[in-house]
Amino acid sequence: MMAANDATTNAAIEDYLKKLRRGMFGVSGRRKRDVCDEIGADLEARITLSQGNLNAVFLTAADPIALGKAMRAVHGISWWLRLLLWIPAPFFGILSFPLISAFVPAAPTTLFLVLGTLLTISAGAVGGRFAGLITGILVALPRIIGLIITVVGIEMIQELIGYSGWSIDGGTAFVILLTSILLPIIGFLVGKRVSL
Repeated sequence: MMAANDATTNAAIEDYLKKLRRGMFGVSGRRKRDVCDEIGADLEARITLSQGNLNAVFLTAADPIALGKAMRAVHGISWWLRLLLWIPAPFFGILSFPLISAFVPAAPTTLFLVLGTLLTISAGAVGGRFAGLITGILVALPRIIGLIITVVGIEMIQELIGYSGWSIDGGTAFVILLTSILLPIIGFLVGKRVSL
């Protein structure tokens, strides 16, 4: 067992903390610094107790990237990243509403539904269960509101003017409702939780 000098010790700790920061992607800077300072101090104390044996300390230390991901699950992601995920979500919901194709035939509504689903999955994977749930709700809500407005609007047109050329069948309404309900569920289930 060879004792490590200060430069080697600092380089090893900094390398560990760099990997830890990579695993904590999206956590606010202040929280990330606090966690890294605490873990860095713990590593220094453990190296001192082991009389400079870096191998023994780093062999028993947790995987820094996995630890960083666990810290992200505990502390959550920063507000700027949440906003980056949440701002486009309602637009994907609006643009993925299938009845837009009746008025704009070239509208790629399925593409926007896929993009909204990918955004929901990404939010769950990066930000945790509740970020995925909220993103899924933000994508689904415009679809459900659009479905309600469409059904009520068609009924009103049919009653007021007697025009019966427009209709929405039960299958289409069911698919819109089902996919809209599944989005928040998918976002929640994809989200990571801390396992102790």
